[in-house]
Amino acid sequence: MIHHGRLTLFALLGISEILLSLHIYFLPPSLFDFGVYYQVGQFVLEGRPLYGTPLTRIPNTGSRWLYPPIVSLLFVPFTMLSFQTAGWVWIIVSLLLLIVGMKMVIQTAFPDLPSVWTGAILINVPR
Repeated sequence: MIHHGRLTLFALLGISEILLSLHIYFLPPSLFDFGVYYQVGQFVLEGRPLYGTPLTRIPNTGSRWLYPPIVSLLFVPFTMLSFQTAGWVWIIVSLLLLIVGMKMVIQTAFPDLPSVWTGAILINVPR
């Protein structure tokens, strides 16, 4: 018999997967937040202040940097790429980390589930 907590978790994973699929297929990727991260990576390289410097280089992005300064270092490597390419790399890395996280949750919730089922759950995206 499946524990109710595990069944709820399984249902939430399924709903998350459906919502993610709908977002990927029907909405263009939004780089609103990434525009801020990218510009702050540039500021680090240029030695500019992270706080109070206008973020106007990339249109339609967030308005200010809200994170601790150490986080800005994570975005410096992205500045070696064009904004669009870096944005796609950001999206792909984010999706890969989401899949890894979902895999860990599935394996924790269902330790006896065969690996092939875990993989089937992860790649079962509506087309």
